[in-house]
Amino acid sequence: MRWDRSPQQTNGYDCGLFVTATARAICDWFVNTECKDWEESLWFRAVEEKVTASAAAGMRNEILEQIKHLMVTK
Repeated sequence: MRWDRSPQQTNGYDCGLFVTATARAICDWFVNTECKDWEESLWFRAVEEKVTASAAAGMRNEILEQIKHLMVTK
């Protein structure tokens, strides 16, 4: 299967966040879907809906908070 419509960042520095958000969306879809047939299921729709610039910004904040929490607990 080939999918050419992957979400793209609109700046030069969020690519890692978009990759991470895409991986999260696919994993969430896989865990929560009834259908496990990769050929007939629409995991890419979940990516299109969930991976946005605002989702990447939210993930940036989430990762920062996790880092801060780990720094305090260490």
